Amino acid sequence: MTIREEGRPATGGQWCGSAWGYTVYYSETPSINLTLYLLRLSEQGIGYNFDFKLSYKFLRRSEAHLRYGNSSMSTWRGELINGTYCDRVLTKCDTRACRLQSPNYPGVYPRNVTCYYRVEQNRAPVGHRALLAVSQRNSHKIHIKDQVVKYNRSQRVLRVWDQCNVVQDYLTVYDGI
Repeated sequence: MTIREEGRPATGGQWCGSAWGYTVYYSETPSINLTLYLLRLSEQGIGYNFDFKLSYKFLRRSEAHLRYGNSSMSTWRGELINGTYCDRVLTKCDTRACRLQSPNYPGVYPRNVTCYYRVEQNRAPVGHRALLAVSQRNSHKIHIKDQVVKYNRSQRVLRVWDQCNVVQDYLTVYDGI
């Protein structure tokens, strides 16, 4: 299955296999194209084993609290850079609440996507330094060293790229230009 959004470059990524439970995709464009490929159907018992359900609804920006914050504490996610899927520039974060978040958060992460976020500050407040806080409420999804991990300690070892999971998502932070 692939999802393509109007006005955004194609990512070439796709999802495959079985999916159970509630999966959400948030779009900020006027139109999306979902393509479902059925390369083969396995026959089990009487007929074929395939089930696909899709529902949709439109939300006002003010109703998407997890994505944009609420009226008392709205967050700013920066300006989307034209011609990119998810690259953003954030400025003046000393005067407003800025948030860097995964593309499509809190929905499913788009496949085969790399996002670049540039946080620019023209002037540093006197006596202050930049602080970047990285958090993940669900420690089973990613291990950040500020949390107690809730799984077997034998799994807590430093791994290199090829030893990591097949998704190989990561975060890199650069200080300066």
